[in-house]
Amino acid sequence: MNLQWYNCSYCGLTIKQSNTPNQGKCSAQNSSHYWHRLGEAGDDNYECKDCGIVVQTQSKPQQGGCPKSVSHYWKKL
Repeated sequence: MNLQWYNCSYCGLTIKQSNTPNQGKCSAQNSSHYWHRLGEAGDDNYECKDCGIVVQTQSKPQQGGCPKSVSHYWKKL
C-alpha cells in the first residue's frame, strides 16, 4: 500500500504511513486523536496557511481536519 499523510484535527500531529494510525492519546483533547487522511505521499509540497503544516503529496491535499480552523487552506510551495 502507498504511504498516506494523516493529520489529527485536535492537536495537529501529522504523520505519514500506509494505513490509518491508531487512535492513541491526543495531548490536546485528553482523549483519542481524530485522524484525517490528507492524501497520498508524493513530490509536491503544500502548506496550510492556517496551521502551518507542510506535506508532500501527489495532488492537492484534502481540506478537512485543520486544528486551527474548519478546514485546511492549502498553498502549493
